[in-house]
Amino acid sequence: CYGYLKPTLEKDESWDVVTFDYKKGAVVSFLKSNLLMWLDDFHIDGVRIDGVASMLYLDYGKQPSTWQPNIYGGNENLEAIEFIKDVNSLISKRKDGVISIAEESSSWPNVTKVNVGDNLGFDLKLNNCFKKDFIDFISTDPLFRKGEYEKLTYGMLYNYSEDFIVGITYDTLTKAGRRLKDIAFGQTDSDRLADVCSALGFIYAHPGVKLVSMGDDEGVEQFLTKLNALYLNNPALFECDDETTGFVWLENSNANETVIAFARKDSKGNELTCVFNFTPVDRTGYRLPVLTAGKYKEVFNSSWFNTETDKTDDENVLKSNNEDKGDKDYIDINLPASSVVIFECTPYSDIELEEISIIKKGAVAKKEAEDKAIEAKRLEAEAEIMVEQALEAKRKAEDAAKQAILAKEEAKKKASEAAKISRNIDLEVKKKLAELNKKKVNE
Repeated sequence: CYGYLKPTLEKDESWDVVTFDYKKGAVVSFLKSNLLMWLDDFHIDGVRIDGVASMLYLDYGKQPSTWQPNIYGGNENLEAIEFIKDVNSLISKRKDGVISIAEESSSWPNVTKVNVGDNLGFDLKLNNCFKKDFIDFISTDPLFRKGEYEKLTYGMLYNYSEDFIVGITYDTLTKAGRRLKDIAFGQTDSDRLADVCSALGFIYAHPGVKLVSMGDDEGVEQFLTKLNALYLNNPALFECDDETTGFVWLENSNANETVIAFARKDSKGNELTCVFNFTPVDRTGYRLPVLTAGKYKEVFNSSWFNTETDKTDDENVLKSNNEDKGDKDYIDINLPASSVVIFECTPYSDIELEEISIIKKGAVAKKEAEDKAIEAKRLEAEAEIMVEQALEAKRKAEDAAKQAILAKEEAKKKASEAAKISRNIDLEVKKKLAELNKKKVNE
C-alpha cells in the first residue's frame, strides 16, 4: 500500500525495492513519523538518506518505455523532491544540531544548503567521486601511483559546488570484505599502516567534513588520536572549507615523486602547510614552495604515530626564503616515506622582514662588490698581458730599429765602395782613352 501499485512506477530493478508513492499522505506521514521517532526517542544526531538519485529520477535504473514521465514530460520525481525538501526543513527547524546527509550519485545540482535559493536542503552530501578516486589511488601500487596522481587533485575542481563529506564509507570497503588497511600497500604491516596514516591525513587536511569508518582506525589509534586533536585545535583545517580563501595548492604537479602539498587557512589568516608523500621513499631536502614568507614549525608528522609524545622542537624552525629569486618563498624539508607532515606558519614580523631585507641587500651589495673585485682582477690580468705584449712589441721594435740602422750603415758603406769603384772605372777609362789618343797623334 506504500508503493504506486503500478509496475512501471514502483519497481526499482537495480535496488530490487519498491519506490514509495510520495503522493499519498499516509506514506509521507509514515516516513516522517519514523524519522521523528529516531530523533525524539533515540536522540540520533544525523540522518543519512541513501540512494537519493533513485528518488529524484523516475527513470533511475530503468529501461526506456518502462517508466512514466511527470506531468511536465520530464524524468524528475516531483513528489519525491518535495518530500526530501519537507524532511530537511523539518530537521532544520528543530535547531537541535541534527544534520541531514545525502548519498546522491548523480549530477543533480543544489543538493545542499550551501547553494542559496532552490535546493534540496541537505546539510551535507557524501562526496562519492572523491571516495572512488581516492580508493583507486590508494589501492594502486606506489610504483604506479604517479599515473593516478590527478585523482588527488580533481576533487578541488568541484569542491565548492556543495557541502561535501570526504572519506571512505564503511559499506564501500566492507561489501568486498576489506578495510582501508587491506587496500594500502607495504612490504610489512608497519609499512601498510604508514600508508593508512598518509591516506587518513590527506582526508583530514582536504576541505570537507571528515568521515572515518569503523575499522579504518585499526592499528593507527594513537595516530588518529593525535590527528583529531590537531584538527580540533586548528580551525584552518575546517573553518573555510567552503571558501576559496581557505585552500591554496602548493604542489600539485609532482606526479613522478607523488608528492602533493597545499596550504589551509582560517578566517583570521592562521595557516597550516600540509605535505604528503605517497611513496615508500624518503624525500630528503625536498624544496617546497610556501604561501607566506615566515617561520615554519613542524607540528605533525605521521611517523610519530607510535610514540607517546609529540616530537615537535621549538628550536627546529624552518625559515622561508627565496634566494633563487622566484615568485614564492620556499622551505627545504625532509619527508619520511609514506607520510603526512604539517607545518604551522608564523609570518615574519615587520622588523624581521626589514632585517631580512637588510641582510639580502647587504648580501647583494657584497656579491656585487665581489663580482666587481673579480672583474677588476680579470681586467688587471688582461692589462698585465697587454703590458707584456706591448713590452715585447717594444723589444721587437727596438731590435728592428737596430737592424735597420745596421742595414743603413751597411748600405751606405756599400754605396761608398760602389762610388769609389765607379770613379776608379771612370779614371781607368779616361787613362785608356788618353793612351789611345796619343797613339793616334803619333801615327
